Amino acid sequence: CILILGGAASETLADYPETIRPLLAKYCMGCHGAEEQNAQVRFDRLAGFGDDSQQLWTMVHESLVSGEMPPKDEPQPTAAEKQQILTWIIEQATEQAAMTAGSQRRMNRREFSAALQDLTGLPIDFAVGLPEDAKVDGFDTGAVALQDAADSVAQWLDVTRRAVESIRFLEPDRERKIRIDFREHEFTDYRKFIEQSFGQGTGIFTRSKNLPCKKGIGLFLPTQWTGDRGDSFIAVPAPPHKRAALKMTLRVVARRPMPGLPTPTLWVKVGGNYIDYRPIGDEPQTLVYAVRMEDCLIEGDVIKIMLQSFVEVPYAVDGFDNDDRSKPEDNIPGGIGVYRPAFDRKVLRTPDEQPVPSIVVESIEVDYDHLAEWPPAHWDSFNRIPSSNSLNRVPNLDSFNRVPNGPRVGNADDAQVVGHAVKRSGSEYRDDDASARRLLELWMQRAWRRPVTDDEQEKFFALYRQLRSDGLSFDEALRAAFQSVLMGGPFRYLASPSDANPVIAQHAIASRLSFMLVGAPPDRELRELAAAGKLRDPKTLDAQVDRLLADPRSDAFFRPFVTQWLNMNQPITLTMSHFKKQDFRFGRHLKDSMKEETVQYIARLFEDNRPARELVSSDWTMMNDILAVHYGYPNIAGGELRRVELKPRDDDPRGGGVLGHAGIQSMLCWMGDNWVIYRGSWTLNHILDDPPPPPPLEVPELLPFDKANEGKSFRELLVQHQEDSKCSVCHKKMDPLGFAFQNFDLSGRWRNVEHQRYHRAELDGKIEWRGEGDTRPVDAAGTLPRGERFTSFRECKELLAEHYLDDIVRGLLKKLTMYGAGRSGNALDMVTIRAIMNEQSDKNYPMRDLLKALVRSRVFLQ
Repeated sequence: CILILGGAASETLADYPETIRPLLAKYCMGCHGAEEQNAQVRFDRLAGFGDDSQQLWTMVHESLVSGEMPPKDEPQPTAAEKQQILTWIIEQATEQAAMTAGSQRRMNRREFSAALQDLTGLPIDFAVGLPEDAKVDGFDTGAVALQDAADSVAQWLDVTRRAVESIRFLEPDRERKIRIDFREHEFTDYRKFIEQSFGQGTGIFTRSKNLPCKKGIGLFLPTQWTGDRGDSFIAVPAPPHKRAALKMTLRVVARRPMPGLPTPTLWVKVGGNYIDYRPIGDEPQTLVYAVRMEDCLIEGDVIKIMLQSFVEVPYAVDGFDNDDRSKPEDNIPGGIGVYRPAFDRKVLRTPDEQPVPSIVVESIEVDYDHLAEWPPAHWDSFNRIPSSNSLNRVPNLDSFNRVPNGPRVGNADDAQVVGHAVKRSGSEYRDDDASARRLLELWMQRAWRRPVTDDEQEKFFALYRQLRSDGLSFDEALRAAFQSVLMGGPFRYLASPSDANPVIAQHAIASRLSFMLVGAPPDRELRELAAAGKLRDPKTLDAQVDRLLADPRSDAFFRPFVTQWLNMNQPITLTMSHFKKQDFRFGRHLKDSMKEETVQYIARLFEDNRPARELVSSDWTMMNDILAVHYGYPNIAGGELRRVELKPRDDDPRGGGVLGHAGIQSMLCWMGDNWVIYRGSWTLNHILDDPPPPPPLEVPELLPFDKANEGKSFRELLVQHQEDSKCSVCHKKMDPLGFAFQNFDLSGRWRNVEHQRYHRAELDGKIEWRGEGDTRPVDAAGTLPRGERFTSFRECKELLAEHYLDDIVRGLLKKLTMYGAGRSGNALDMVTIRAIMNEQSDKNYPMRDLLKALVRSRVFLQ
């Protein structure tokens, strides 16, 4: 047993040159010194413990605790020597943490956009135009990478300008709104209907004349097969300026008149950019979009809005023959037929009788010169940040809280222009200093996510007064002051929970928790708890984790966290060169569903507090219609993913767990379906918390076409790397582990045979391995890093769940630390993480409980 902490600091504090360095020279520098730098690590240049060497010392700490280093065949330090090194590292890490307490990090692009959406009430992607965030360990939340660059301030300035220019106070609504309720009409010539309603060359247009509309149902969008080009579009006049936004509200529903029809997918394109893609279900749903005019392509004097209905799932309908043009080159699994969703000229029926799923637009409203009323509708009378005795009290702002919009024009009339007066709690804003001061204070509290002092507010109010004296209007001067608030550090930077001011520290915890779990600024309940000083109470934090994970916005936690943890941003490249022509199965719906399976599976583990072993081994997964076709599961309809119990082992050898997901395995085939090294490396890095170092520069490439290698299998070729002393340390771990996944083909589906030989080709400048020739049974036998042997993929997963669960959980907690706290786990953090694991191990590491324990710990709160 190794004691991680022990003794008082005055008794254990060791002097590095006299005590620690000699131990490193004795046990480490032979392989990691001036002559050799195995794994590109060297200790001879270390002068002590510093911020730039903290990660290296963390690695030393973990290697000694786990016993991984020094290697078993090398001289070993005594227990006392180990303890001396470990204690020194912890003490130095503690001092370093004290020196950096209160440090901040800038919001990343996702957080910045969400904060501006919360402030303006507009669902605009404000991240457009901002540079990509630098990554730390694959995450966009690393504090060391999220600092201002010299050339980034101008970009932040431009985006904040666009945000404040999209809101209004006293300015009247320009009333450039068009609304049509198609359920009140029946026609077939859509273009004629529009021109009669609005006049030639105005309003909403389309190239297509024959979009049928049925009274009581709505407008039928033409259904298309994936890859078909559509020419139907809506066009609205472009305003004379680009300061406003275009806001569109759709009410849509799927129409599936016959059994067995799949879920259609809606694609939305505005101003030349696709802004949404989603399956549409059988219940009506309202979709709201907003885009900045500056981001739109204006063609002539109009902005085009394209609504497209696609079907991406093969299906068969009794009584209708398959269209020969849509038959894939190979038979579809299960022998089912494919109906091409285009109207059959030989079968003349009304739209709702066709064997085709349709998307019906029930109503549409387009405001093509939109300025959002402020404050936004999702704020209420309690949504301001409460003040605190530590900061100056703020005046009551209840009279300035926004009430809902005025009455809409009824649905019975034809397309109409609608608008309403700007009201706030029954009274209009006034053009006076009192209104400006109160609005500015409300903006500052919301933008800075904490109470503000009178002194802080006064600087921005003085700017407003100066701009008014220069001749600017009430709205213009307030927008400029609002933008100045957004350029301040308290908006762009997330405060530290270790801030010296306890009020700011409490609100920093609220922001950290909210941005982590719902991807947005803290809501009213979190702000009230922060104001009451309750966000260090363990029971309160547990309750907030439960509440936020139940919030629909928690998708903004699961999606970026899982995607970055498992490095799923890599494209799934199923190219025509592999399939001779584009296979019908690999449209966007399938590719997105393959990735979505993993995101929703891990989300379900957290939501249901499932044991962590189910990350790699379970008997269920998340599945929808196209995944069901891909995996060979019948009778699953609809584009939404739901929990599905898997078939018995003999019928579906994949089993449950992320390692068997098609999206993961297809992603790992980006360099060919026999890329064993990459599969093994990915598993070590993202699952087993054992990332291999970069390969030595002098490592020779595998050359299967050399005469010396002629006739060798890929497994025999990889032995070369394992025999090279410079490569063997990593390749003895990676390669045998990578063979566990040989049963998965390029599309992530299960196979029982593989090619006898592979050749190397170039794909976009990268090496790709492609199979050719005869096939043979898959050989998935291999060895895990600590020597356990397996003969199949399922055996590998069972061994991982039994012998490597601690490694998997440790890696998960380290990734959560980076995502939530913005730093890689240092030696001090690792002590906390191991304590959490000791606490949760007897309960089989329930996923939600692990997250709660981390949020309660010093890792998250300091």
